[in-house]
Amino acid sequence: MDRKELSTGSIQEGLQNHEDCKNTILSVEDIKDPDLTVAQLLEEKKVVSEKLSTLLELVGELVIAESNITQHPTIKSIKNESLNSTLSRFHKILIDLQDVAFSTRMIPISGVFKKISGIVHELQNQSDIKVLLHTSGEDTEIDKSRVDLIFEPIVYILKNSIEYGLESSDKRLSNGKSEIKNIYLSARQSINEVLVTVRDDGHGLDRRKILEKAKQNGIIIDDSIRLTNQGTTFVLRIPISLGTMEGTVVRIGIKYFTIQTVELREFVSLRDKKEIELDKDQNVLDIRGTFVPIFNINQILNHKESIEYDNKDPLIIVLEYEKKLLGIRVDEIIGSQNVVIKPLIGIMEQAQGVNGFTILGNGNVSLILDAKSIFSKQEISGVK
Repeated sequence: MDRKELSTGSIQEGLQNHEDCKNTILSVEDIKDPDLTVAQLLEEKKVVSEKLSTLLELVGELVIAESNITQHPTIKSIKNESLNSTLSRFHKILIDLQDVAFSTRMIPISGVFKKISGIVHELQNQSDIKVLLHTSGEDTEIDKSRVDLIFEPIVYILKNSIEYGLESSDKRLSNGKSEIKNIYLSARQSINEVLVTVRDDGHGLDRRKILEKAKQNGIIIDDSIRLTNQGTTFVLRIPISLGTMEGTVVRIGIKYFTIQTVELREFVSLRDKKEIELDKDQNVLDIRGTFVPIFNINQILNHKESIEYDNKDPLIIVLEYEKKLLGIRVDEIIGSQNVVIKPLIGIMEQAQGVNGFTILGNGNVSLILDAKSIFSKQEISGVK
């Protein structure tokens, strides 16, 4: 864990110094020819980036082609050990190629942390108030396209922590804290996102102002909440730009949907279980003592069209996100397969509960369900 000394003061001045050059920072390896101008170096980097993007697209198409071959009825009907062995080996090579290709656009977040430390270093002599900046998780990898997007928000939060969130030395001592202020900057990877946390040990949020603002907006807050003198924590959730993923495909009526396999907790048959109706639009299912809310796909996607279930062997897929659970009714589990994530376009970009689509091996289009947005929309959790 690194420890950097930091001082309060005008962060805007330090930011401006970095703003002019932050998008043109190049590594030593980039400067192979000292006669090249910055513009030429940036153009070379742009060409390399475009080639990498093309490579990633081709790898994605190769994944789709491989799925089309292995899922073709004719191929699946052939009982030949040599063919199966060859297809299995081809699949393994493709997965390795895919992992290497997509890793080319991931870089450690340490570059962002170093830039912030540079700003901290410039500002440390502008005030008598001393702050220790603690950093951790610098090796956490992030999509390079997100780097510039997160830099300014982190610095803005840091600025607010220093200028508004930290008390004077005398007040800190009277509150039983050390005279030196502490700010913690950390990063870690979750299932499909990177969490960047900025935390301080200052006086915390102003409870009175928050309650007043909440009442003005018709929001009810428990008056017993104590927010002051506890510091403040901000968490930035940065999605990992997955080009492909291991997904589980399900069928609901004549439509197909794909869920990231790591977000699936289990499948439950309704043959021997009965849903409990809480109200007109909400049922729950008792799964080993945990009551899990059950939804149909229209409730998830906010669609109004009718659903025609097969009703031969009703199933529930149970999703899990941050220890919360919910179930979705499906007709059939097609199976797991590696899928290429394609972005939604046009009016579909505003679709709720989905974050893309994929083309299955049988040629059908499948929407990719987004567990995070589904749970945020439903605001539910399994309750024992």
